[in-house]
Amino acid sequence: MRTCGIFADELRSNDPNVGKLMETIGNEMLAKYGLQTLDLLMQSKIPPTWKDQLAQLFVMDPPRTMRSAIVFRLLLAAQGAGSQMQCVRIHSGDALEKDREKPVRVELRVGGDVVESKWILEHGQWHLHDYAFS
Repeated sequence: MRTCGIFADELRSNDPNVGKLMETIGNEMLAKYGLQTLDLLMQSKIPPTWKDQLAQLFVMDPPRTMRSAIVFRLLLAAQGAGSQMQCVRIHSGDALEKDREKPVRVELRVGGDVVESKWILEHGQWHLHDYAFS
């Protein structure tokens, strides 16, 4: 799956394209992890001015702010894995059909671990549907 490869390439990049990563975050991922991840970020040790900016951004554009928080969380997970981030394989029970309504499971190698991600076709593009955060 090409989108997963682009996703992994950006996560392991020294200069990731955050906009490109935000485009991969699907609606289900946003609904499941958006507020939780934004809250984790607000509870972290980021500077108070950043927290104020995040709060202001959230008022103006909640989905974009939550997508940014999820991308930040994914980047932190990838950073811990060093340059070892790649899509390994599509689950054998999941075929890549054009009109998929169910998520496709894709194994990612993150450092020495294998993490399951799920991708779904939304609006003609593959988007991250779920990710097994540790």
